[in-house]
Parts: sequence; C-alpha cells; structure tokens
Amino acid sequence: VCVTIGVSSDRVPVSPNWTTIAAVRRAVDVPLVVKGVMSPDVARIALDQGAEGLVVSDHGEPRVGPKALPIDVLPAVSETVNGRVPVIVDGSFRRGTDLLKALALGATAVMVARPAMWGLAAYGTEGVQVVLELLQTELARNMAASGRPRIDMIDRELVRFDSR
Repeated sequence: VCVTIGVSSDRVPVSPNWTTIAAVRRAVDVPLVVKGVMSPDVARIALDQGAEGLVVSDHGEPRVGPKALPIDVLPAVSETVNGRVPVIVDGSFRRGTDLLKALALGATAVMVARPAMWGLAAYGTEGVQVVLELLQTELARNMAASGRPRIDMIDRELVRFDSR
C-alpha cells in the first residue's frame, strides 16, 4: 500500500496526516510505502510510523520559488534511512545517466513514469517495452563506462556536485 503525503513548508504532513498513516499501518498486512518524503525529518517520522519503504517525491507539486528537487534531498534521506527500508525516488528521470545518478545518490529504485507514458502514447505496449529497454541499455552502458558493471558497485563517487 502506498500512501502519498503532502508536507507543508514547516514539514508538517497534511492530508493524510501521521495518525492516518499509523492507522493504515495497523489495518493492513502488506508493506506500507510512504510517498512524498522530501526531508530527513519526514523520513524519520515515516519510519517511526511503520513505513516499510519511502518514495522521495514532490509528487508533481508546482514549482513556485526555489524548491528542492527530489534528487537534491535524496542523499540526506538515504543517509537517514541507512538501508533500513527501500528508498525509491520519483522526479523527472528520463535517461540512463539520470538513473545512474539516482542510484549513486542512494536510491534503491527509480520511478520512470513519463518515458513509459511517452512510449505508450506513441506505440502502445510495444512502445513501453522499447522505452524500458532503452533505459536499461543506457544504464548498463554508463555503468560499464564508469567501471561499475554491477548495481552493488554504484556509489557516490560517480556524482560530482557543482558548488555554484
């Protein structure tokens, strides 16, 4: 079960709230994933409420002013979680290099909805298959080029941050 939370500017969850998350956790006997995690503090709370997976995502909120992107907060959330639960990231991943960066910054998995939708719109189910194969090929090619042919070899050394 995946429950999407909204978080106000002072990191207080809004609709559903943590009481709702805890009630869902008690009511279902399947893994609970919390989507909308955009800070280490929210990640900690979600784990305390019984989340068994987190999705780092702004879930399409309009960008008004300087807001962090999911890829910006991913390293801090990943460090906070420290391998206790899967950390999935969602947010404008279009190429194999995007996937590699997300994995290097601590994601367990990466959501790629838009490219799959583009493939579906253009060529139906075969288009989705082609898009996913392209992403997989690009990821594998970039892993090999970076000297990390296995997923478990991907680390933060692959990503350099511009200090500007």
